[in-house]
Amino acid sequence: MPSSWTEDELIRHIRNLLDTFRQYESPLVLAIADGRASQEQISRLAAYFAYFTSVTPHQQGFLISRCDDRAVRRSMIDTLIDEETELRCGDKSHTELALDFATRFTGKSEAQIAAMTHPLAVQDMNHFRLRVARDEPLGVALAVLGMGGESDFSRTCAALAGGLRRHYGVRDEDQQSWIVHIEGDREHGAAAERLSRQLLRRVEDQRRCLQLIAEYQDRWQHFFGLAFDPAYRIQRSALAEFAHLWRDA
Repeated sequence: MPSSWTEDELIRHIRNLLDTFRQYESPLVLAIADGRASQEQISRLAAYFAYFTSVTPHQQGFLISRCDDRAVRRSMIDTLIDEETELRCGDKSHTELALDFATRFTGKSEAQIAAMTHPLAVQDMNHFRLRVARDEPLGVALAVLGMGGESDFSRTCAALAGGLRRHYGVRDEDQQSWIVHIEGDREHGAAAERLSRQLLRRVEDQRRCLQLIAEYQDRWQHFFGLAFDPAYRIQRSALAEFAHLWRDA
């Protein structure tokens, strides 16, 4: 087993894994940005994202409940306030904003959106997030769900909001579910990197962090890929890249 990496080496390896799949370069995000995506594709993405946001408060709750560091806990509480209230980031909770976009774009009711059955890979994304938040060492969980979950999302949401505004006539007030993440997730991703540098010192935690970030990347690829095409298959696996990285370390 290799010795532990320095802070900079760890962050470099994390970023290399993140490079295996960039959300903003996925076929669906590019198609929306250029006005080539169909109503059906955008509707699937809207429904998947409403489903995704529905468990974010529970994810944050698991993390907060396990954190003994007051400053770190306060940062996570601020994130939960962003997610669950209209006090700092949007005029509704993020779950409500995602549902608003989904109902307006698809023409379905909230009950119909909530009752939709999603592909197993999309369902697995939420199960993965909750398991990591509940069961993994706190430093690992914060790095995986922060850097793995939010580093790309700001740029992705900017591309989606711009494309929806230009090509699909969606007003900004009707797509706050994307807009609130443009600034917010940039801040959350930077905070996750700072915590990763502080908390991930042991080689076992560094290895686990990289493995789970790779798994999360593959899940993100399924998330956007299946919204684009229900027959989508992973093009480049981050988990395979992780196996090569750890073998050669």
